Amino acid sequence: MKLPSLSWGDSHQARVGDWVLVAGSPFGFGRSISAGIISARARDISKMSGEGGPEGLFVGYVDDLIQTDAAINLGNSGGPMVDVQGNVIGVNVAIYSPSGGSVGIGFAVPACVAQRVYEALRAKGHVSYGWIGVRVQEVDDFIATSLRSQEYYKKGVKGALVSGIDPEGSAAKAGLELSDIILSFGGHPIESYDRLTRIVGETSPGKSVSVRFLRDGKVLDRKVRVEAWSLDKGTQKNLPSHVEPSFLPYSADMPGLFRMDLLGISLLPLTASMSGALYLLEGTKGLYVVQSNGTGETVSMTMGGIRAGDVIVEVNNEPVGSPQRLNDLLAAWQKENKRTLLLKIWRQGQVHYIGVALPSEKKDHEMSSNLSS
Repeated sequence: MKLPSLSWGDSHQARVGDWVLVAGSPFGFGRSISAGIISARARDISKMSGEGGPEGLFVGYVDDLIQTDAAINLGNSGGPMVDVQGNVIGVNVAIYSPSGGSVGIGFAVPACVAQRVYEALRAKGHVSYGWIGVRVQEVDDFIATSLRSQEYYKKGVKGALVSGIDPEGSAAKAGLELSDIILSFGGHPIESYDRLTRIVGETSPGKSVSVRFLRDGKVLDRKVRVEAWSLDKGTQKNLPSHVEPSFLPYSADMPGLFRMDLLGISLLPLTASMSGALYLLEGTKGLYVVQSNGTGETVSMTMGGIRAGDVIVEVNNEPVGSPQRLNDLLAAWQKENKRTLLLKIWRQGQVHYIGVALPSEKKDHEMSSNLSS
């Protein structure tokens, strides 16, 4: 006996404003249908905070959800989202609600993702996701200027900044390095860093893909073989994947403390015992941030600025092992009229990059004298 079924639709063609129907059993009321429109595409609700009701916020691989104002309630999860032709373009998965009931903000996994999972489960009994061994972060205007990728940034191809790389991963073996900006993957332009995550994950393991990236202002191309992701991949060796921040109690008269007003921070040179407590790699040299105002009075920063507990290890790819070295580098770059800097920091067991826009030359010299102990 052949049961009636719906056909998969093309979720790539679904547009904001299109009418949709969602089906399910909200609160146990079976065979319920509600109507609405697509409110947004490519929603990543793992970045959202707040109460999401009993079903909570969906946190996982999928960060390309379809948002709708059609009434999705508890019990709708797993039901189809269909277009006006009756084709399935999504699978209901989550709601955002302070009360647990529909407030007009529901989410569905796109059919292109759900169909791939369905077909993989039927064929192999499991789902494989692609992995190349990099961790990436957002590229903003300051970082783009520091790494000379403004030409692509202004065209909407922001790219993905490599802030972590597994030495045993295929990206490292192909020659990619920290602070490279990945511009395209398999011919697909990377408009934002989270798009790279989706494209890599959807690529079949074993496939060799052309990766275009920017390094020192030059565009390079490499072939990278996509591997299958597993739980033991993606963690830096000898380091936890995430650690809680460690803070030293701040005191204005603590021994060895240096204040740098330009960046709005107070620093201590890193010691071996501090490195161990912060889970840094052996031999790491840098400056521990004891106190931070978020941003200095005369500079602008990305990622919310420098935080207490961060460790500054490089500025514009130059290592900084002492406050004086940092101050000398800043003074030299200011004289060369460099307006942006790139800070490499350790934060909670991982590398991050922060772009810094410097002030005018007159204030530069005034601020450079405010390094005090």
